[in-house]
Amino acid sequence: MARRVRQWIGFLIMLAGLGLLAGPFLIGARGERIQEQVVDSFYQEIDRSGVNPAAEENTSEEEISEKDSPEEETSDETDIPEEEETRPAKENLDAFHQAAKSYNNSLSSFGQDAMMSRGDVEKFALCALDYGFSENIIGTIQVPRMEIELGMYLGANSENMAKGVAIFGMTSLPLGEESENVAIAGHRGWSGTPMFRDIQKLQINDPIYITTPWKTLTYRVCEIKIVTPEDNTWCKIQQGRTLISLMTCHPYGHNYQRYIVFAELCQEEKPSEEEIIENNIQSYDSSPRAVKLVNSDGTSETVMVDPATIQPDGSEYGSVMSNFVILAEDKMKIAAGVAAVLVALMGIRLTVQTLRDFRKRQKKG
Repeated sequence: MARRVRQWIGFLIMLAGLGLLAGPFLIGARGERIQEQVVDSFYQEIDRSGVNPAAEENTSEEEISEKDSPEEETSDETDIPEEEETRPAKENLDAFHQAAKSYNNSLSSFGQDAMMSRGDVEKFALCALDYGFSENIIGTIQVPRMEIELGMYLGANSENMAKGVAIFGMTSLPLGEESENVAIAGHRGWSGTPMFRDIQKLQINDPIYITTPWKTLTYRVCEIKIVTPEDNTWCKIQQGRTLISLMTCHPYGHNYQRYIVFAELCQEEKPSEEEIIENNIQSYDSSPRAVKLVNSDGTSETVMVDPATIQPDGSEYGSVMSNFVILAEDKMKIAAGVAAVLVALMGIRLTVQTLRDFRKRQKKG
C-alpha cells in the first residue's frame, strides 16, 4: 500500500511538471482565442446590422435603387420585425460614420499640435460603445505577413493594448479618405500572443487589410523607419496622403526605440483567404530589410534588419510570459508532447494497478 502511495505521489509530481511544460501553450491559446472572439463578435455585429463592408464599396447605383424600390418596401409582414431590429443598428453606424468623418476633418484642418503627452494618445475623442458595439473597436486589422488579425481599439491605453492593437488618440480614423494617418500601436508580444512581435518580417509592398463597419480597405507597405520614443512626427498627418502607421517597441525585448511601418491606401479589393495565403508565401523575401534609422539629433542612416523569427535569449524586456511561450513553441513542443504521452501511460498504469489492489482487498475481506 505504501509503495502504491509513493507511486501516486510521483505521478502527481510528473503531472505538475507536465503542467509547467503545457502551461505556455494553454495560456497562448487562451489569449489568441480571446482575440478571435473580439474579431468574430465585430463581424457578427456588422452582419446583424445588415451591412457588408466588403460588398458595400462595390454596390452599384442601380443595385442601391433596387434595394430602395417600392417592391422592397411592400414585402410581407414576416420581414418587418427583422428590418425593425436592424434599423437602430444602421442608424448607429450612420451616426458613428458621421462622427468619425467630423473628427478626421477637424484633425486635418486644425492639426495635431496639442499632442504633447502620453495621456493624449491613451484616450480617444470617440467611443464605439456609444454606437452599440460590445467592444471599443472601430474595426479589425489583418496583416498576412505576421499572420495576425486583431481588433483595433480606440485609445492606446494599457487596457486596450492588452487585448489587441490600439489607435493613438489625436490621430486619424481609417475611413479611406485623403489626409489620414492612422497610428496603430501594438505590443511586441503580450500574454502569450504575438501581437506585433514579428513586425520585422514586413517588407515593402506587403498588403495590410483594415475592415471597418463601412468598408474594407487595402494598404501597401511603403516605408519602414526606426525612431526614438520621443519622436512623434511619424504619426502626424501628411496632407494629401492616406496612410496607416504600425508602431511597436524595438529592438525586441529592450524597448529603447520604436519600429514604424508605413502603408498607403491603394485601390485594390481584398482577395480570398486562399489567395492571401498563396500570395504571402510567393512574395516573401528572406533578405535583410533596409530600414531608415532616425537618430535623436535628427540625423538618419540606413540599417539592415533581419526578418528571421525572433529567438528570445533570456534578456528580454516586457512580458515574461510572452517570451516563455515563444521558447516553448520553438524548443519544448516535442518534449511537451512526449511528456504528455508518458504521463498519460503512467496514469493509466497506476489506475489499473490501484483497481486491481482494491479488488484483491475486497476478495480477502
